[in-house]
Amino acid sequence: MIRSRHLLFVGVSMLAAGVIANCASAAPAPVLQPRADSPPPTPTVDTVRVVSVDPLETVEPFTDTACLDCHTDQERLVTLAVEEEAPESLSSGPG
Repeated sequence: MIRSRHLLFVGVSMLAAGVIANCASAAPAPVLQPRADSPPPTPTVDTVRVVSVDPLETVEPFTDTACLDCHTDQERLVTLAVEEEAPESLSSGPG
């Protein structure tokens, strides 16, 4: 008996929520008016002029090789490497 009341309540609640959601979406969207201090609208696709620029023309050549030399030198990497220490066990000792 109680289960049927719960199902009836859930069904009626879902129906009411659907009706409320349907009524809320039926309102027309407001028409936005441009502000007086706003810039003019952007041009449409038909009026936009596309300029092709080759990105390789503006890039400066790579001249700083210090980082590249250090990171590719195997002997230097082995010399500067730091060995990780084994973590201590937190459960050692009495208690």
